[in-house]
Amino acid sequence: MVSKANISSAGTADSFLTASNVTRTRNAHQITACALHILMTQAFTEAKETDPDIDPGIDFDAWCALQKEKSPQFLFWTTCLNLQLLVFSFVRAIRTANFELYVSALNKLFPWFFTFNHTHYARWISVHLRDMMILSEKHPDVYQQFKLGKFIVAKSKNNFSLISVDQGHEQNNAVLKDDGGIIGLTQDSDALVKWTISGPETVRVITEFEKSIVGKSNTIKDTSPHHRETKSAQIRFAKQVTSMVDAILNAGNPFSSGECEMIRLHSREVMPDESVTFLKDLQARGEREYGAFVKDRLVDRTTAVSELIQRNKVTLFNEQSIKFKPKGKEMISELKSEASLFFRLYVSCQRRDGNMDEFFRHEHQPFSPSLSTSGSLRQSKKSDLVNCLEELMQPVENRPPYDVSILDGAVIVNMLKPGMAKTFGQYSESIFCQYLKSELSRACRVDVVWDI
Repeated sequence: MVSKANISSAGTADSFLTASNVTRTRNAHQITACALHILMTQAFTEAKETDPDIDPGIDFDAWCALQKEKSPQFLFWTTCLNLQLLVFSFVRAIRTANFELYVSALNKLFPWFFTFNHTHYARWISVHLRDMMILSEKHPDVYQQFKLGKFIVAKSKNNFSLISVDQGHEQNNAVLKDDGGIIGLTQDSDALVKWTISGPETVRVITEFEKSIVGKSNTIKDTSPHHRETKSAQIRFAKQVTSMVDAILNAGNPFSSGECEMIRLHSREVMPDESVTFLKDLQARGEREYGAFVKDRLVDRTTAVSELIQRNKVTLFNEQSIKFKPKGKEMISELKSEASLFFRLYVSCQRRDGNMDEFFRHEHQPFSPSLSTSGSLRQSKKSDLVNCLEELMQPVENRPPYDVSILDGAVIVNMLKPGMAKTFGQYSESIFCQYLKSELSRACRVDVVWDI
């Protein structure tokens, strides 16, 4: 829909799914959220005027609750809008140094990490969130400072431009790593500690020097507007929202009361009942898993925080199962087609007294079979070369005696399959370290080399 609304190209729209550019992705979500709210308001107005089953005096919130019970399509897009607003609340909390909003938004976002299998966020944000929620009791002095906005970094006095501590830390590192970075320091712990401690002061000196060179003043105006507050930016944003509304309306308003099924807007495909069932239990599932995680691992402490988190089977808008032909039958079908084509070309070449040597020089398929399979580029693996190299090597029955063993870490990890190990810790303890111990039994020293 973003590309159809001429907001961005199709390739840029695909990059929004991975948020490769945070600013563009956030702008796309802002446009979408505004468009969805406008469409929801339009559907509410039309329903009160045209739907005889709707009470003309019903308020907006009651109508939304009623529609979410009746229409999976309405429920899905309402959930999307609410999630976008939650993310915007979190961003606003950072940009305005609102600590209470920060904790509230994070607490509402947290169950969704469980629902959509973001296990690392679910595991460690739970610890951070719990620390923030009990901060007023454990450390009231720190809590008061956080309420004053001391949990973020102010790089400028522009409106809505505060950043989180880790983002400010990354910007400082970018200044330090401009030339050479920390090359050669990672192997020297003392030098690395000195570099880490002196980093902020070094950045301050560099920044002041650069400002003096370009003639900039160190004083910043107290009332500097945000760059999105300009008239041109507001006009452009309003036009993009209007274009998005028109693009979605061309596919059908997802909030209209007539939709009783969950449908993809761009293809009009009807989703199966399994997806609808998963959608209705979406938020409740995350809240249940969130509550169980906090109770078992943080309150009762019967389970370690590092233990596995069960993943959910996400069936929302999954592709329909595609039945592929067995590889043998597919190859036979291709061979028959090639033989028929080859026969016709061979006969026509003979009747026209063609050069047979010239005939066999040309491909008779649209895609070269040596480079592709059924039109798809053949995926090669470097490990395929091993079979060729093994034929050139003489087998060694017994290892010669040795004192030192130097192992390629990446090769060892690729060679040792995980088996029943489900975490890096289990793999390291039960498989990788056991292999190193077996090497130590035959050598006095074992070195593992990693390509970093």
